[in-house]
Amino acid sequence: MDGADKYKILSHIGGGKSLVMHNDAARGVISWSPLQLDVCNIALSMIRPDHDHRNLYEIPLDAIPSLTGRNKNFTQITAGIDAIPKDIKKVTVGGDGQRIFESVNVIEYCRYEEGSDVVHIQFSENAQPLFFQLKEQFTKLNTIAALTLEREYAKKLYAYLSSHAFTGGTIEDLEHLKTMLVLPDSYRYTHVEERVLRPSIAEINEKTSLMVEYKPVKKGRKIARVRFVVKANAKKALDEAKPKRRRRRTSKESLEGSSATQQTSKKELKHPGQEKGKRCVVERMRERGLSDKEIAVVCQEMSFKEVTRALYEINLGIKEAKFPTGFARSKFPCLKN
Repeated sequence: MDGADKYKILSHIGGGKSLVMHNDAARGVISWSPLQLDVCNIALSMIRPDHDHRNLYEIPLDAIPSLTGRNKNFTQITAGIDAIPKDIKKVTVGGDGQRIFESVNVIEYCRYEEGSDVVHIQFSENAQPLFFQLKEQFTKLNTIAALTLEREYAKKLYAYLSSHAFTGGTIEDLEHLKTMLVLPDSYRYTHVEERVLRPSIAEINEKTSLMVEYKPVKKGRKIARVRFVVKANAKKALDEAKPKRRRRRTSKESLEGSSATQQTSKKELKHPGQEKGKRCVVERMRERGLSDKEIAVVCQEMSFKEVTRALYEINLGIKEAKFPTGFARSKFPCLKN
């Protein structure tokens, strides 16, 4: 799946091409797995200028592997979601030049209920100055680039280095770099370089619009700091900003495609927002007693997100024994008389 297809999925679920965070968050200490970072980044891309921490964000479960390229192991995905730590360590510099580490709870709750196929995320009040209505000292990341990076350290370094892109780079203490990336204290520079910097920087240079170089800086005979030079790859940045233009089909291809579409529609019902690998919402609506005629109306009138939300509310009603006649149909506004 290429970037253009991922942008379509991201747009369909309400995500944006970029996500924004305060520099303190981009440079913070985050003990999260790559999957947990991806889920949070998808939610961050859904934040709009008029939103605040009270907004609720819903991520279709099946969109996660489609956007990140992960295996569709939903047991593993939901386990990772359930274990999201919910806090980060914000790093600021005091008046004396010393770093201040402050643990900040940024997620009010992150919940997945079996059978809902939707992940619900709400940020905490403490997250307001870090992710919402930012006017200055913020870092903007390309959402697809952030999700495409596979290595945990590459994801963290992408945010950190992007926060220094405007100034062309930075010089970082080796010990603080280890703290920020949550590396073992026993790591020497050779370990950091071989196991973290070299593969992560190579991946960042390949998959994002940043061009990063690094060089060790000695203090006496010991390597004490790392110098990062960060530049923007203008061509990649332009490619990220512009959606790929697809080749225009010939009249013959259009006729063949139209004929194939008609044949498919006769064979089966399918929601236009349904992605490969997702549990079919048509099957789930049939299980709740909707006829094919009613399902066809729902698929035409309601978005995939609205349908999954309605099915989620129906499941809640079943669990709470609130399932009178017509309850399922009442959750689909387009079926009301």
